[in-house]
Order: sequence, then C-alpha cells, then structure tokens
Amino acid sequence: MKRKGQIKKFFSVLMILFIFGACKKTPQIEPDLALQLPELTQEGKNTAGCYLNNEIFVANVEPNTGGAIALWASFDEVTNFFRMQATMETANDRLESIKMKSYLTDTIGTYPIFLNEGEEYEGYVDYSGANCYYLHDENNLGMIEIKFIDKEQNIISGLFSMDLINTDCSSNAVLKITGGRFDIKY
Repeated sequence: MKRKGQIKKFFSVLMILFIFGACKKTPQIEPDLALQLPELTQEGKNTAGCYLNNEIFVANVEPNTGGAIALWASFDEVTNFFRMQATMETANDRLESIKMKSYLTDTIGTYPIFLNEGEEYEGYVDYSGANCYYLHDENNLGMIEIKFIDKEQNIISGLFSMDLINTDCSSNAVLKITGGRFDIKY
C-alpha cells in the first residue's frame, strides 16, 4: 500500500513538472539599439536622429571610401551660419538624408530653418531610385533649438523639428520631422 502511495506521489509530481515545463515563458525581446533615438548629449558624439512621420531615423552609414557619410555639419563662427546633413542607410541599402541650415544670432536659443527668398531647399531626400525630395515649406520652415555650443571644442548640440512638403513623391504630401536631436563636432 505504501508503495502505491509513493508511485501516486511520484506521478503527481511528474505531471506537475510536465505541465509547468510545457508552459513557455514569453521571451524578453531586447530593444534594437539601432532603432532608438540617440541620447541628447552635449559631448560632440556625432549623433543625430528624429522621427520621420513617427518612424525612427538615426544617422548611420556603413563605413566606405568616397561614398555617403552619416553626419556632416559646419558652423561659421563669424557669420553664425549653421548647416547639417544626417544620412541613414536602411536595411535594404537605401540612403535617406535630412538637411537643414540656419543663422544662429545668439548661439543658445531657437531659430527658424533658413531659406533664401524663392529658394527651394531639400529637407529630405530618399535616394532609392525614385529620388524623392521633400522641400522646406517657406510658410512653415521648422525650428532648430541650440542647447549647447562650445566654440573651443567645436561642439554644437540641440533639437529640431520641421514639416517638409512634396506633392509628387507619394501619398504623403507632408513629411513631419519631430523629436529631432543632434550632438556633433563641426
């Protein structure tokens, strides 16, 4: 009788282990760091990113010789003219670029994207063969907010946002760029 009770206990424990062992724990998915905006830093880390119509854009291009670069900027300390271009290489090797420029009258502060009168200036280019260009809208230029500038170390950091327009490229005539940030050496 005692043996029968031990066998029952053994099979009960075995059954419990089988039931709980058969349950699969949902695996934790690690966030893909390449699909996150870079931190807002002020160290000249040469980073830039934003949301393009709510999709993440992070400046990143595979190292190459003589081709596209991920991030380029210049700041003329005499005229206070700032320009930046960030380029992302997508998973299917397509290149996309965001461009902006502005005069920074006081350095720290918020400034409109600059356009010469009558100028059509590309704010976004998709080099996928369709060569889709979105232009800065002269009625809604967008903003660059400079959070930090160090003229001795040649570092400039800040935020940006803008709406770009194109009625020819796709069903999206407006491209909304939000949550933009950059930390670059110029």
